[in-house]
Formats: sequence, C-alpha cells, structure tokens
Amino acid sequence: MVDAGALAAVTVTGGLAARGVRLARRRDLRLAPAQRTFCVAGVAALAGALLSPLDHLASESVAAHMAQHLLLADIAVPLLLLGFRAPVGALAVPKRLVAAFGRARRLRRALAILARPTVAVPLYAVVLLGWHVGPAFEAALRHPLVHALQHQAFVVASALVWWPLIEPHRRRARGELWKLAYLFAARFFGMALAMAIAAARTPLYADAYGAGDRAFGLDALADQRLGAALMFTTDVVVLAVGMTALFFLAARAGDRPGEATGPRSRRTV
Repeated sequence: MVDAGALAAVTVTGGLAARGVRLARRRDLRLAPAQRTFCVAGVAALAGALLSPLDHLASESVAAHMAQHLLLADIAVPLLLLGFRAPVGALAVPKRLVAAFGRARRLRRALAILARPTVAVPLYAVVLLGWHVGPAFEAALRHPLVHALQHQAFVVASALVWWPLIEPHRRRARGELWKLAYLFAARFFGMALAMAIAAARTPLYADAYGAGDRAFGLDALADQRLGAALMFTTDVVVLAVGMTALFFLAARAGDRPGEATGPRSRRTV
C-alpha cells in the first residue's frame, strides 16, 4: 500500500517543479542547461525512494534500506536543488509563501547559519551517524512516524550540506576551489560509516531484521555488507562527479576576467 504522505511529497514536488519551469518559460527567462532534466530526474529519484517496492523491501533488508536512503538524500536532493535553481525555485513557490519567507528574518538568518560550510558538514555528520546507531535505526523500522522523521532529517541535512556547493539561489554556481575540500569533507563521513559497517563481524540491527536469511536470499552479514558497499560506492561516485564539475566550473571561471575562484568571491547576493 502506498504511503499517503510519501505520495503527497512526490506529487507536490513534481507539481512545484512543473510550475516553476512553466512560469520561467512564460516569462522568457533563460534556464540553466539541463535544468528541466534535473527536475525530472530529481522527482523520479524521489518517487523511486518513497513509492517503489524499495520502500517495502527496506523493512526486510539492510541493503534495501541503505539504498532507499542513498536514493533519497544523495541523489534526489542534489538533483532537485539543481532543478530548482533560480529562477525556477522562486517561481515554483506561491507568491504569498515567498513574501512570508522574506518577512521571516529570524528564519532566514537561522537557515543561513545552518547552510554555512563550517556548520552544514558537522550537522550532516551528526544526522548521518546518529540515525545509524542501532536503537534509532531500528526504531525507524518499527514506527512509521519515526521512519518519516528519519527521511525528513536526511533530506534537510543533505539539502543544507549541498547548498554551498550548488548555490541554487544563483543562476550559476561559482567555481571556487575551496569547494573541493568541502565536498571531500562532506562525503568522508559516509565512506567512514560504510567501512565500519562492512568491517562488522556480527549482524547489526539484528533485533529488527533478525540474524537469519533476508531478502534476495542473502544471509545477514552479506546483506549488511551489500548495504555498506552501496553506501561507499555512492559516496565515491558522487565525489568523483562533484569534483569533476567543480574543476570544470573553476576552469570556466578562470577564463572570465574579474570572476574569482577564491574565498573573496564568497558573497551572498
């Protein structure tokens, strides 16, 4: 049975993306290359994480649960930020909400602080590691509301940690080389967690999943190590793609007179 909350989240996200793109085209506003594709891919990844059989398998397999989290936080979120890049994001949200957000100075100030590189990475690490501690991970499996809270925490933490890199409030992300170290720092915790899970010699989360065979005919340790492999591989691929994109942006910025690639260009507009 499809979860009503998950269906609503995917439907609303898809509707907002379509609205933003439509209004941008109506106003003859130029969109970033592949921005529409990012919107579609992001909504598809979100649907795959929340509405596909993967959601049911997550209660039967650590690997499936890990795959769901990776698809949601490490793939859907950055794709959606790329898709909702200005001007799509501002046009997608109703004007009343945009105006209300503009008046909420404390909220905007708090979000700006949370999205700072020195804050976003530690916060992301706390959320990632905290939800993989046995009691929290198993509570999410047993209680739908806790599971929904877990997903929301991953999405928010991922959006905050990706924000300084993608800069969706700008029409074009800036090519700044400090982002290379930032990206590595952000992915490091996922890779470290994956290696720790793979190195475990006893089944983790056995109170929830049991110690016997699981989905796909895998035993408990094989299922656990498959989940760790998925996590590590995703982090490596994201790191490689992100670093390639950042090098490209930095090189392109260097070809433009007056466009800096160092810390001095980090100025909010």
